[in-house]
Amino acid sequence: MLQELLDTDKIVDEVIDFIYANTHYLVQRNELERIIRLHILYGTCTILHDKNKIIAICRWNIEDSGRKAKVLDLIIDKNYYDKGIVRQVFLKGISMFPNVKLIGWDRRRKYPTRDTHWYSVRQLLRR
Repeated sequence: MLQELLDTDKIVDEVIDFIYANTHYLVQRNELERIIRLHILYGTCTILHDKNKIIAICRWNIEDSGRKAKVLDLIIDKNYYDKGIVRQVFLKGISMFPNVKLIGWDRRRKYPTRDTHWYSVRQLLRR
């Protein structure tokens, strides 16, 4: 049990360091730690590694009785752009929630008037 807590602490620290290194995240570290810890607990934080290095993370909210996965954050190391990482993140993420049929996200920061757009899992994964 103690080892699991230590491992979780290490993972949370690595994820936070990755987020700050790859975005302009405005949340204070202690608040971000609380958020990431909860997503890891619920299995809604997908982390991709290349060797021992984090290359992408995605936070999800599972909605509609498990049928929908809403992407909250998708952060990819710039050295891994255009390498099929988004598809890998989605595959790994939905493997934890096999009832998910739709994946959606909104871009309100960039387009304040747009609602969440939902895509079928099949549609996204065939790209």
